[in-house]
Amino acid sequence: MSKSLLRLSGVLVVLCLSAPLPAQTCGEWSWVNPLPQGNSLSAVAYGAGQYVAVGRAGTIVARRDGGAWEVRTSALTSDDLSDVIWNGATFLAVGSNGNVLMSADGANWSTRFTNSTASLTRAAWSGSRFVAVGEGGAILSSTDGQTWAAHSAGTDASWNDVAWNGRQFVAVGQPGAVATSPNGIAWTRHDTNSVDLLYGLAWNGSRWIAMGTSFPYVQTVWESPDGVAWSAERLPQGKSLRRITWTGSELVGVGDSGALASSTDARQWQELDSGTASTLRGLARGAQDFVAVGDRGTILGSTDATVWTSEAPGPRSGVSDAASNGTTFVAVGAQGFIATGTPESGWTRRDSGTFRWLLGVAWSGRLFVAVGETGTILTSPDGASWTPRASGLTETLYAVIWDGSRFLVVGSDAIVLTSPDGAAWTYRKVGPNRSLRSVAFNGSRYVAVGGATGIAIYSSDDGNTWTRRDQGDAPALAHVVWNGNVFLAVGDQGSVRASTDGETWRGGNVGIDANLSSVTWTGAVFEAVGDDGVALESVDGGRWDRRESGTVNDLYGVVWTGGRLLGLGRGGTILDGGCRAEPARMPHKLER
Repeated sequence: MSKSLLRLSGVLVVLCLSAPLPAQTCGEWSWVNPLPQGNSLSAVAYGAGQYVAVGRAGTIVARRDGGAWEVRTSALTSDDLSDVIWNGATFLAVGSNGNVLMSADGANWSTRFTNSTASLTRAAWSGSRFVAVGEGGAILSSTDGQTWAAHSAGTDASWNDVAWNGRQFVAVGQPGAVATSPNGIAWTRHDTNSVDLLYGLAWNGSRWIAMGTSFPYVQTVWESPDGVAWSAERLPQGKSLRRITWTGSELVGVGDSGALASSTDARQWQELDSGTASTLRGLARGAQDFVAVGDRGTILGSTDATVWTSEAPGPRSGVSDAASNGTTFVAVGAQGFIATGTPESGWTRRDSGTFRWLLGVAWSGRLFVAVGETGTILTSPDGASWTPRASGLTETLYAVIWDGSRFLVVGSDAIVLTSPDGAAWTYRKVGPNRSLRSVAFNGSRYVAVGGATGIAIYSSDDGNTWTRRDQGDAPALAHVVWNGNVFLAVGDQGSVRASTDGETWRGGNVGIDANLSSVTWTGAVFEAVGDDGVALESVDGGRWDRRESGTVNDLYGVVWTGGRLLGLGRGGTILDGGCRAEPARMPHKLER
């Protein structure tokens, strides 16, 4: 669970509750949405009766014929994996930092050392030799996948794909880079006189086909009978195809923004409906069907390479915040996204009536209130049916809380709104034009934090009159929480601020240079999240352990609601923090 111990330097906070706290242990983060997971997938291969796909943060997922997709994380690396192939007996995956993993069954993986730090992008098998290519002109080969040798084509151009046609390897890359080899060891570079970025590569039985992109973002197709002499033709479709495969009768390609297309001659392409806007990066043919994979954990399946359906359920909109009414959860996010459900039952998309980004949601005991961009306020008694409420504002509303008697909202330009019923709102501007991004209440005092290029902290005893508490230059704060004894705020560059009264603050840093977006208190521990999937845990707010979140997706929020710890973020990310209640224990005390 915990990796490196991170010390918060400079925060002088004493946590000394007299009553015992309900203890908790938090296990591994696990995926709630999308399923089976939401990291971007780069490639997929078929062998031994199953598909295996790989992607970012060391992700490995697999599906046997007729079965469901399962996460089979290697636990050997958190580095990105960019390709996977099957050689008839073994799966081989390659990725960043020269990573090579092998598995005979797709479940149990072992590391192979390449003595290379290059990011490897693609791999191929000739029947007797593996070849892996990558950034900076990297070319590696191995007969068994265990011992690797480095080779060169006389260029530092990055390679995007490599393939074998029974007689030779061909590698393509950028800009316009092409190289051939009869054995994977001796390589010859060939001049295409082009600056096109060459991506997908396939052999159709008589010629090589490579897909490229030229300025300004125009799809091109390159053809060659021998890998040496190439001709190019521009194509009319606007979405770039990044990976292609030959089915025996036609080419099928996948690419940017859900692009899917087929062609018998590589010149005339029929665009197909993928049903997704996610970029598709990998494509494979199995014994009975086809599978395409891509960003945000997207997995598509097809029996004929024409009609495609999703095999990885769940919404993909960014998720900002969530709240529970005790029986159901409400999640809000990008482009008016609202969904209801539970971590066990899945999520149902609801019509919010807006395309504005929703940034906060709260439950009063009778009513949900959601807030967001351009003064958007929505209310709902059940999370399913939503009513827009007039705020008369164009400012961004970042957060909303229920204090026991009224809703309180903070937003850009240092505005505060209050309402007893979610329908009629009272407006206040509490200071100069500084964004207030979060607010917390301890029963007698409110604290709002924010900033854009610098820190902003305000406090109020009644929600009406506010006093500025920040002094000097410091990174902006994104979120604040009250744990029963202390206000704790997190923000940019790993910054942390703490105060027992909301007036006097001490500051420090968690020890990593990451922007933290949110923090919550579970009743026993602080949990904080941020950019690139960063997740941290602290008993006292003074010493922090890093937790592996299992994702590199930006995490926008972390909430303790409905007895569950949820991490929320990019691409529909909803993670379960694995927390559960245990017998009460005394709180940890952080000495001065």
